[in-house]
Amino acid sequence: MKKLLFGLATISLIVLIGVLFNYKEEYTINEYNIEVIYVTDEGCFVDSKGEQTNSIIFRYKQNSTLIDPLKEGDYSVIGTDKKLVGWYLDDYTPWNFETDIVLENIILYAKWE
Repeated sequence: MKKLLFGLATISLIVLIGVLFNYKEEYTINEYNIEVIYVTDEGCFVDSKGEQTNSIIFRYKQNSTLIDPLKEGDYSVIGTDKKLVGWYLDDYTPWNFETDIVLENIILYAKWE
């Protein structure tokens, strides 16, 4: 009887460890938990399928650098003759794609001239 109880306890422990491992694995897959919204006030974004939108959302890992969706992404902008100056957190704070890291959800605004 003790062997049976020990065996059941061992199986229960193995199942519990498996459940916890799968939870950790799922958490690892979902590490891209930071949302960055890119907004263009001039024209609109167009993806490779021809779909148009005024904003796009990318997901990143916390503490990572971002990509410029118009340089490295699959997007272009139509409907404006202005030139993109850069991406800004607000009217005065430019985003540096080489050095700035994302810590929380943010919105980046396209600045045009």
